[in-house]
Amino acid sequence: MTERIILSIVAISMLVLTLKKVDRQNALLTAGLTFGILITWIGIPIVVTIGLITYMLTALLISLTNLRKRGLSKLNQITIVLAGIWAFGLNLMVIVHFPYASEVRISVFIPIILYLISLTRGMVKRKEFGYLTIMSVEFILRLIRF
Repeated sequence: MTERIILSIVAISMLVLTLKKVDRQNALLTAGLTFGILITWIGIPIVVTIGLITYMLTALLISLTNLRKRGLSKLNQITIVLAGIWAFGLNLMVIVHFPYASEVRISVFIPIILYLISLTRGMVKRKEFGYLTIMSVEFILRLIRF
C-alpha cells in the first residue's frame, strides 16, 4: 500500500512537472504512465490488469519513440530505451506469471544505475525526466520489495 502511495505521488508530481514544460508528446506519455498507476487504486482485478497493460504499453511506446529521437545524447537515449523495455518486461512477467519472475527483479539495478548516471549528466533539465523518473521509482520499489 505504501508503495502505491509513493508511486502515485511521484507520478502525479512528474505529470505536473511535464505539463509545465509544454511538450505534448512527453506529456501524453507521462499521462499514460500516471493513468496506468492511478487506475490500479480501484482494486477490481480486471481493472488492475487494465492499468498494468496501460502502463506496459506506454513504457513500450516510450522505448520506441526514444529509439528514433535525435536530440538526445547516447547515454540518455540508452537509459530511456532500456528503462522502457525493463518496465514492459517486468510487468509482462507479473501478468503472465512467468517462473522466476521475482528473481529477475534483481536486474533492475541496470536501469537504476543508468538513471543515476543520467541525472548527474543533466537529465533533470530534459523533457523526458518525468516518465524516466516514474519508471525508475517503480524499479527502486520493486528492488526494495525483493
